[in-house]
Amino acid sequence: MIRFWMRDRRGGDCVPSWRASMAGFVGWLVFALGLAATAAADDPPKPAAEASAEGAKSAYAAAAALQNRDEWSLAAEEWESLVKRFPEDPLAGKAWYYLGICLAKADRFADAARAFEKVASAKADPETRGLAAFERGRSLYSEARSGKKDAYAKAADALAAFRAKEPKHPKAADAWSLEAESLWQAGRKADAVDRWNGFIGEHGKAPTKAPRLPEVLYALGVGLAELGRKEESLAAFDRFAKEFPSHPLAADVTIWRADMLLQASRPADAEKLLDSPFPAGVETRPEVLERLARARYAQKRYGPAAESYAALATKFPESPAAKQAAMAAAIAFLEAKDTARAKEWFAKVESSGGPRAAEAAHQLALIELEAGRAADSLAIAERALARGPTGGQLSALLLDRADALWAMPERRADAAKQYAELVERFPNDPAVPTAMAMVAAAALQLDRPEEALARADAFLKRFAGKVPKETIADVRRIAAEALLASASRKAKGGDAAGAAAVYERLVKDFPEAERIELAWYRLGELREKAGRHDAAIEAFEKCLAAKPKPDRAARALLAIGWAHDAAGRGDAAAQAWGRVIETAPGSDLAGAALLARADLRQRKGDFKAAIGDARAAGATPLGADEKLDAMLIEALALVGDGRPVEAIPALVKIRSSMPRDFPAADRVLFELALAKLADDGSTTDSAARSDAEKDLRELVERFPKSEFAGEAWLELGELAWSREDWVRAGEAFARALDAKPSAPVAEQAAHRLGWSAVKRKDHAAAAAAFERQLAVAASGPLAADGWCMLGESRFRRDDFARAAEAFAKALADPAKLSSEEFRSLALVRASDCAARAMLFDESLRLARELLAKS
Repeated sequence: MIRFWMRDRRGGDCVPSWRASMAGFVGWLVFALGLAATAAADDPPKPAAEASAEGAKSAYAAAAALQNRDEWSLAAEEWESLVKRFPEDPLAGKAWYYLGICLAKADRFADAARAFEKVASAKADPETRGLAAFERGRSLYSEARSGKKDAYAKAADALAAFRAKEPKHPKAADAWSLEAESLWQAGRKADAVDRWNGFIGEHGKAPTKAPRLPEVLYALGVGLAELGRKEESLAAFDRFAKEFPSHPLAADVTIWRADMLLQASRPADAEKLLDSPFPAGVETRPEVLERLARARYAQKRYGPAAESYAALATKFPESPAAKQAAMAAAIAFLEAKDTARAKEWFAKVESSGGPRAAEAAHQLALIELEAGRAADSLAIAERALARGPTGGQLSALLLDRADALWAMPERRADAAKQYAELVERFPNDPAVPTAMAMVAAAALQLDRPEEALARADAFLKRFAGKVPKETIADVRRIAAEALLASASRKAKGGDAAGAAAVYERLVKDFPEAERIELAWYRLGELREKAGRHDAAIEAFEKCLAAKPKPDRAARALLAIGWAHDAAGRGDAAAQAWGRVIETAPGSDLAGAALLARADLRQRKGDFKAAIGDARAAGATPLGADEKLDAMLIEALALVGDGRPVEAIPALVKIRSSMPRDFPAADRVLFELALAKLADDGSTTDSAARSDAEKDLRELVERFPKSEFAGEAWLELGELAWSREDWVRAGEAFARALDAKPSAPVAEQAAHRLGWSAVKRKDHAAAAAAFERQLAVAASGPLAADGWCMLGESRFRRDDFARAAEAFAKALADPAKLSSEEFRSLALVRASDCAARAMLFDESLRLARELLAKS
């Protein structure tokens, strides 16, 4: 009977193990027609041109008698003796023919073919010659079947010649069929198919249907299938099924039709065919169940498919088709989400200890792991590993063990070691990509981002384009997260440049990263800290383009505003902050934007708008420090708007509630003092002045390095000056200079320091102070007055020559002197100095200039 084969449990095209000798089956049928083994010893020879010799007749009878008793070798000897002794006898033709029959029966096919060939040249009747020509072809075919493959072509040629010469011969149909078989075995498969088609065309129609039509149809269907002509193959099998439903090959044909339908992606038709009444015996029923299961599986009808596989494994446990059915049933039940039944069948396969036991254990381990039972999964993997699996089964179970350990948070370090060991032991195993990916993931989970990145980079370099895109995407996510973690760690450690470099790589190499907006945002912050305002804005804009959550988007807009502001683009900054205010009204982020815009407007002199923004910011849920900032900006704007008295309550409130580490504490003290001084009623001993002085002293004592320290000392000096306390005033003005204030403040402090010395009549100190003033602000608004007072201080010390130089500087542009008194003083002293130097003409010129002004 025909042998069948098993397909892969998950479906797909399969090739039957017997298909390579497919046409041999047809040849076997033809050969089984039987040789004309019985010699007609009692039949009188047919009339011939001359009568046979008596010796020939006697030898003929003896040989025929042996042949009829199946004594093939002895009969062959007698036939051979006859043709040698009587080569020209009329009986020689039949003798050669029967010699060929006996030799063929004795499996001496080459000798038989030569004997049949002799018939054509002997004196044989036409019928015998025809039969001999046919049997010669069949003998050559049998010789080829015995191992001499080159005889197939000779057989095909011989049978073709027989058909051409004897087209109406009773053996012509058989010869046609056997010729096709010979062509197939000779490798001329297309010609063989043509012959089978020719046979069907000639002998396939009523009323002249050949007895061998079913076998030829079957051979044609199988041959076409092997040549990939599946539609034609199916058509041949369909015709067979229709015309010969009760033929012994009908069951095989049904299987073939099912296979063709499955290969043509018509599983529903295959299922319908296999589910119909089926003329099969016990020997074919397992194959029906197997294909029925595959047809259902291909339609994703996993439950029915699983039941069919289970029935196959249960009812036909010894069938070759059933060997894989238990595993296939388990997989189908798993696909059908029937985990309980799947576990049952996987357990059966595992307990059988067969070649699929390790794979079943692998599937069981996965089921337990997916169900959250990591300990059970680990136990299954360990049990299977103890059996000593090899190859891919070993690596899969090692991976299962590592995955189970990974699912136990307390054992993730062990899992990482297992993954790494798997990669080292099986560098080329299919499990390596998964293991390498998990090694990278483990390093990331264990807070080793640099190692995770190195592992991920190695994976991507090795497996790019070689593993599923989903796996590549997973590893790229790990790499991106590792870069984020590494950059964050560097930034926290103070390595801003290193962090920026990592972020730069992240946004360049992993633009699809899940948290790419965060990377752009952090990179923007680092660029801004480095003073790269435009680059920072670019990064924040990229963050916005990545469509972050509203909170992150608002923060990016805030940062864009700050970067524009730092670059001196106030309008662009205000526009960015305005977007935050519009998109997140009432939020703390809107409050931050209002606060930033208020500060900008206050600095630009748009005080009323600044006051509005500051008050609006104070109404949002800002933090305590930010609310104090809003109050301070409002106060500064009030001062700037000419309403310093209105700023005092806010500044007092800020001072009373601000923490000691409030960043703007020095500014609060300074502005409060100035506001109080603006409200002092112009009396030197007012309470406002006293309070202001306390505020200023607190500022310089608590914040000696404050940017407002110089101005505070200047104000303290002025307060002492107003009390005519020239010593304290001078000390304060000197401290103002020591605080390294801005040039205008330094000029004013040095000038007032000189006057303090003048008031004390310490002309040497006065001269030094005015020299210091001119050194820090040679072209300042007080420079002309400074030269004048420097000349006066030198004059008072009788240093007339140097005094003259100073007065000359003061009079270089008299209009720059602050008063007529200074201009007159300079002219008088300059004239006197000239006279003392015997420069009478110059002295007279200066005196006349003075008289002209009076």
